[in-house]
Amino acid sequence: MKLNKYETFEDTSSALFEKVEDIILLDSTDRGLLIDTIKEFSSKTTILSTIYVKKSNDIVDIEYEVTEKPFNILISGIDVKGDIQTVSRSDVNMIVTVNPSTHELLLTSIPRDYYVDLYGKNSKDKLTHAGVLGINTSIKTIENLLDIDIKYYLKVNFSTLIDVVDIIGGIKVTSDKTFTTRIDKNCNIKEGINYLDGKCALAYSRERYAYIEGDNHRILNQQDVLIAILNKTLTSKELLNKYFDVLEVLGKSFQTNMPKEKIYQLINMQLNSMKSWKIDTYSLNGTGSYEYTYFYKNRKLYVMKPNLNSINEARKKINELLSK
Repeated sequence: MKLNKYETFEDTSSALFEKVEDIILLDSTDRGLLIDTIKEFSSKTTILSTIYVKKSNDIVDIEYEVTEKPFNILISGIDVKGDIQTVSRSDVNMIVTVNPSTHELLLTSIPRDYYVDLYGKNSKDKLTHAGVLGINTSIKTIENLLDIDIKYYLKVNFSTLIDVVDIIGGIKVTSDKTFTTRIDKNCNIKEGINYLDGKCALAYSRERYAYIEGDNHRILNQQDVLIAILNKTLTSKELLNKYFDVLEVLGKSFQTNMPKEKIYQLINMQLNSMKSWKIDTYSLNGTGSYEYTYFYKNRKLYVMKPNLNSINEARKKINELLSK
């Protein structure tokens, strides 16, 4: 068997399509990127075999007092269902700043198409593509962008959201318009208050085509869904007392580097006080453009060039809450 190496996965796929090669070896995330840009790639190719590679999580500081000191968590939402170990694009990138002393939360969302310096690559790309390189690359890229420290991460996927919402008995969100979600035609959203199960909560969170603002409005919906989940769980002793069951049911649909004992400490703190939490939100913004990227060196993709004032405001809000 003769092996040939190509510089980019685009060149690799071209060699297959042009019948220069009979078989190619691709990272599964590279295949996903190709499907996004080459319509016939999925229909004209077949996966013959898959090789799985596991990586261990980073060691974290288990001595950190999460019930006393403020900290940042990155919620990284990947665009797949099933096993959370899968490496894929990070379509949701939300920093949750937690101040346990003041009972305040800040949700800071970064658009998936944000044109950022990829950590360790000396090149720019969409933030969503950082997820292809692993959760640590997403964390370091965002830390450098905002000049902050992210202590923990929570990696979730489509299955996580469906499971969480169904476990807590659904959520209530308020929509500013009536539409049927593109992802699930059975999910009809009306203007005003809506009660959603897991499948429709996911469809609502993923919807962008119903809005002129596209991904910018989808970010607001994602924040609304998370706030609805937090408000329902943090105000219910019954749900808080079920956290063992919740973690067991979620199983392989979420991944975090926060030690279990720290999660239990936070839950017990809330059970003992049942204080209400103040939740604020912020979203970074920018301007649309077409640029070359780390993963696509030969063609320009749509990206969002960051607004510096927006970055500075996000950094200011996060640091203000951390210093209270």
